[in-house]
Amino acid sequence: MAQVPLRILPGTGQEMLYNLYPLMAGYQSLPSLNINLLRFPGINSQLLRRYLPSRIFVKPQGRQADETSIANMGQGML
Repeated sequence: MAQVPLRILPGTGQEMLYNLYPLMAGYQSLPSLNINLLRFPGINSQLLRRYLPSRIFVKPQGRQADETSIANMGQGML
C-alpha cells in the first residue's frame, strides 16, 4: 500500500475509504497507520494506535457444490 501524505486542519475532517480484500481466512493484521500531530509533538502514534483495531477476523466462505465437486460424486449412484 502506498503512503498518502494528508494534512487535516483543526475543526475539519477527512474521510478515507479503502477496500481490503482478504487472501486468507482467520485473524488477519490490518495495515498500520502512522499519525504525526504537529500541534502536539509529545503524542506519538503508539498512544493513538491503542484506540484503532489492529486485527480482524475473516470468516471462511462456505463452498458451493458443483457438478465436479467431490461432495456430489456419490449423489447419483444410489
